[in-house]
Amino acid sequence: MITRNKNFVASLCLCTAAFLTACDNDDDKDNGPSLNIVETADSVDDLSSLVTAVSAFEDIATALSDPDADLTVFAPTNAAFDGLCETLGVDGTGDTCVTGLVDALTADTVADVLTYHVLGNRVDAATAVSVAEGEAGAGRLVPTLLEGNSVAATLTGNQLYINTSAVTTADVDTTNGVVHVIDKVLLPVELETITDFSSLTIAEIVAAASTGGATALDGVDGPEFTLL
Repeated sequence: MITRNKNFVASLCLCTAAFLTACDNDDDKDNGPSLNIVETADSVDDLSSLVTAVSAFEDIATALSDPDADLTVFAPTNAAFDGLCETLGVDGTGDTCVTGLVDALTADTVADVLTYHVLGNRVDAATAVSVAEGEAGAGRLVPTLLEGNSVAATLTGNQLYINTSAVTTADVDTTNGVVHVIDKVLLPVELETITDFSSLTIAEIVAAASTGGATALDGVDGPEFTLL
């Protein structure tokens, strides 16, 4: 859990400023990250389900490995994927869970879910907290690479949430962006508000994810960010 005292934002900003200063110093370049987003996720055992899911889609894996990109990825843990499988009635855990999701849902739907976890620029934890502390409503929405869909940044006590997913590890730097580890797989807001999946078919769940999310954000512009 991210612990945030009164100096939380200031501390993160100072850390970010220090990191950027180091990046500007030619002598310190070797101290920066050496792995891209996919390689970083692959190096973390608890993100193996995410790597399996991304690897099933060559275009997504390529985009997340692009050396010229500067992205933000919200990375669900293995337990997050297992929890989604359990909720949707998909058997198995780990790689079996991910394979089951791909088989149970259309490939396009799974690709959309993965794309929903990606922002088109680098948003560090300090910026996300600033958004979460902003004006309620559209002011707390951040557009994702899934066209027409945004995620909401909020704070509950000392915990930063992206939609209903808690950020458990923030600001994992990579050569082409930043990764924030989360404890649930992100789904469009309307789908997350459904508490009883037992009466829904997989097709109805997919429809809720795609249609409901787009309707909720129709005509809403997310906040503008300065690339860090």
